[in-house]
Formats: sequence, structure tokens, C-alpha cells
Amino acid sequence: MISLNEGSDDVMIFSCDQRTQMIGPEIRVCQRNGTWTGGTTHCIGDILHKEGSMILRGHNEYRQSLLNFLKPVQALDTKWKLCYRASKDGWSAFSFHGACGNRESTVTIVKVGQYIFGGYSDTKFGVPVHEYHNRYNYQTKGRNCHRSSKAFIFSLKNKDSLPPFQSRPFQNYGYAICADASKGVQFSNDIKISDFAGSNTGSSSSFGYTYRPPSGYDYDEAKTKGLLAGSASFTPDEIEVFFEQ
Repeated sequence: MISLNEGSDDVMIFSCDQRTQMIGPEIRVCQRNGTWTGGTTHCIGDILHKEGSMILRGHNEYRQSLLNFLKPVQALDTKWKLCYRASKDGWSAFSFHGACGNRESTVTIVKVGQYIFGGYSDTKFGVPVHEYHNRYNYQTKGRNCHRSSKAFIFSLKNKDSLPPFQSRPFQNYGYAICADASKGVQFSNDIKISDFAGSNTGSSSSFGYTYRPPSGYDYDEAKTKGLLAGSASFTPDEIEVFFEQ
């Protein structure tokens, strides 16, 4: 988590929590043209954290299904390390991007009520570029999406009680993984986590936009949109992201 320490109206002084590393300048100064010196400052979080998944605790069958999905895409001696947990690291999109945006090979697990789903990416989500235009506001350079040959999304517990399954891109391949400073984890439009997702219904699923839905489910149908999280729009109870080490 990044903190803004005491400074002045024209100076920002940043610090990071213990066990995290600051990327970017510690001090930024407001210039006469209304922009801030330096680039974006963020913290790369908790890279030595050894916790397992809280979402999958007590669900050994789901854990084993996920590990089976990951076997074809991971190294033989892989260890999955936590880089982000929303309830611990904060629900802001910026917290997620700072902790995991530059990690290659990540798996995201989302819990909404009784439903558990997520996705795997072999491509960095990326840390979106912020351009500061005055001392109070910032804007981004928009949504950056990437093609991924190995990415997939998965469901471990879903609305229609289908057995655990994974889904790979079958169209709109260039949108497999997306980074947007105003959003958290994004697997195309199929899974989109909103900013401060734990306190709003801005997260959504348009399953079938890029990733192939199960047989009998078509893109833009209500039952397809609600399959992963119970409804097309949802509020996560927890989000965890692990990276391959």
C-alpha cells in the first residue's frame, strides 16, 4: 500500500509498507505548468509472502481442480506466491496494479458469495501510465489489451452447478488480458473487476466475448453472463492473485 506523507500543497512525499518495494520517485513537486515532476510512484507488494489461498481453504477438491488446470502451463518446480489479496492490500485498482501488474504468469481467484472463479495469464497485466494534469486529479492513457496464447478463465463453483471447467480464447484474441488504471483484474470483457470492487456492483462478466463458454451457453445470454458470479454484475467478497516463482 502506498501512503502520502506530510508535505505541502506543492510537494508529495510517498512511502511504502514494510515488505514492499517502492518503484518511482519518493518525492514529486508540482511545477508551474500544473504537472508533477517524475513518473508514477507505486509499491510492489509482499513478494516474500508465503500464505496459501484463503478462498480455497477447506475446498481441497477445488484446489486440486485448479492445480490440474495449471499443470500444462506451469514449470515443473513451480511455487505459487501471493502478490495481492484485496482484503489485506486494499480494493483499489491501483493497489492491484502496483502489486501484480509487472508479474508474469499469474493466477487470479475471485469469490462472490458461494461462487469461485478466476483466470490464468502468462502475460503481464501491466501498470497503466498515469499523467498528472494538476495537483488533485489524474487521467490514464486508456485500456491496454494483450494477446495471450496460454491464458484461460475457470470456474470452480458456479450458479448452474456445472463441474469445474476452464475456458480459452476463441475470438477477439487481442483482448485476452487487459490493463486499465480504472479497473482491477481484466480477462477481456469476460471478467472485469472494478475499482474498489468490494463496495460496489461495477464488476461484471460478459462470458463468451473472448473466452469460449460451455456447450449450451451463448454469448450475451443472461444465463451465460450470470454463470460465473451468479449475475452479470457483482460485488466480490475476496480477490487473490498469485504469481509463479
